[in-house]
Amino acid sequence: MMNSSPPLDASRSRLRDVLGRSVHDLRNPLAVVRASLEWIELEIADRADILDAVRDAMTATTRIVGILEDLDTLARLEAGDASGRAVFELSEILGRVAVATSARMEPRGVDVVSLATAPIHVRGDDKLVARALEALVDVCVRGVPSEGSVEIDARVVDAESEARWVEISIGLRGTVANDGQPASIEALSGGGLGVYLALRVVEVHGGSLVVHPTTTVPRTTVRLPLG
Repeated sequence: MMNSSPPLDASRSRLRDVLGRSVHDLRNPLAVVRASLEWIELEIADRADILDAVRDAMTATTRIVGILEDLDTLARLEAGDASGRAVFELSEILGRVAVATSARMEPRGVDVVSLATAPIHVRGDDKLVARALEALVDVCVRGVPSEGSVEIDARVVDAESEARWVEISIGLRGTVANDGQPASIEALSGGGLGVYLALRVVEVHGGSLVVHPTTTVPRTTVRLPLG
């Protein structure tokens, strides 16, 4: 007698299929919309009022394309398309994420600083880890007041077993986590799909993600095994 797949496996298979098909179906119409907006922008260069609206639409379109990329990544993760397991330098990635986010947040005067300078080597997919950290930093800066500063830090810790880990902390400068039980990722609901993708990336790397409530913006701790 053949063993049937558990219902959970069937549900995960359907989810992978839906995600994959959705990404495929949305790519072409979005490409048409983006190309049309770029053409309109050139044609109405002398109409400031309309031009602003077109540029807003282009910004929104770019954001939708980013969501599609996240869905595509999530579909591959759910399909068991495991990330590469090369060793990479984490501090460099934290620095790049900080610089890129600061550039986006410049109009609001929000600064993002990476305090991690010492080399820290982690085994995994550097692009996936970078996207996960970017999503977590992004949801943090959304709740930071103008002229605020977000810090990213990393430190190596020894676990009770022989394993060694790196803890990455993301939060508003000067905040301290409240005592009590950590919150779930629902505390980062403003991050949307990016936060869920970050959780899955951390999980497939054998790590964990914890949200610590503070008096302001939640502080996030990502723990990953060292390479």
